[in-house]
Amino acid sequence: MQVGEKIHPRFADAPGPDEGQRDSRPKIPVCKVVDKHSHRQAEIAKAKPKKNVSIPTKEVELNWSIAPHDLDHRLKKMREFLSDGRRVEVVFGKKRRGWMQRKDVTEGKAKELLEMIRDQAATVQGSKEWKALEGEEGGELRMFFEAKGNKQKGETKD
Repeated sequence: MQVGEKIHPRFADAPGPDEGQRDSRPKIPVCKVVDKHSHRQAEIAKAKPKKNVSIPTKEVELNWSIAPHDLDHRLKKMREFLSDGRRVEVVFGKKRRGWMQRKDVTEGKAKELLEMIRDQAATVQGSKEWKALEGEEGGELRMFFEAKGNKQKGETKD
């Protein structure tokens, strides 16, 4: 090297060929050959936000003095939701409005209604209560069911 020659800062500390030291490491290529399409797909996948993969929940509303036909219809919908792989939340409440107010339900009738709902949920393969009851019988009450191993969102019916 001659006096007055500029040295790039990156190579200032590197030993020169005249110093008698050679680098024993293999030379690594400076460029990398990349498939543009797969590289772009990987970038897009990284840029996408993570999806929330929670199980969809459906709510079935009932009251303690529900008519038998209405109860059958709601239980049928509950079984459909469970067989689709959704969680089902059964919500009981007192009847608030209407010209035909019914009297409060008895404790025996409430227990019978809860057992009927549990029995209907048990008819779906793999279903179970995944959370304890919230509330009180004869008042506001919530039951929680889910069915494991059934088809999830995006699958087709057979």
